[in-house]
Amino acid sequence: MAAAPAEQDVPGASEGGAAVGGVAALFAFRLDSCAVRAGVVNAVLAVFASTLAAVLVDAFCLWRGVEVPVPAWIHFIRDPAAGAWSIARFVFLAVVVSPALEECLFRRVIQCWLVRFFGVPLAVAATAVAFAALHLDPFSFVPLLAVSTLFSRAFLRGGLAASMLAHMLFNIAAILEAWLLA
Repeated sequence: MAAAPAEQDVPGASEGGAAVGGVAALFAFRLDSCAVRAGVVNAVLAVFASTLAAVLVDAFCLWRGVEVPVPAWIHFIRDPAAGAWSIARFVFLAVVVSPALEECLFRRVIQCWLVRFFGVPLAVAATAVAFAALHLDPFSFVPLLAVSTLFSRAFLRGGLAASMLAHMLFNIAAILEAWLLA
């Protein structure tokens, strides 16, 4: 069995992992052209992967006679009674706050910690399972596994800034899709 890479060998970890620089280091990142490219490419891939996975899950549920419920957040943004400020707060939380916090937790803390003991592939897989499980939607579990894997790919290629950007762009695409298809 191959030894797990040292922290300095893990892309993104050299930017200040949780064990190295404390809380301030969790949010430390570089936004350079490599990070932007990795973030945008992986966001686009995440949209396609999650759509494909969602279609497969929906087809399986249809075949099994299980109705797939529409997520509550989609009902909320489509609700004409929801005020503009409420929707603006939701969008801010979904596009800025949630991606920043989730990427710091899942990529910077959990994934970097797991890489030390189990190597990159297993760390990415375990992080994807934790990410999908945290969202508490069994019908979105498989699509979120694919999305999380691509966010990890962005993190490994461009660091924390790349995974945050990919997550933000993915959430924007999901919100626009839900709003435009209302």
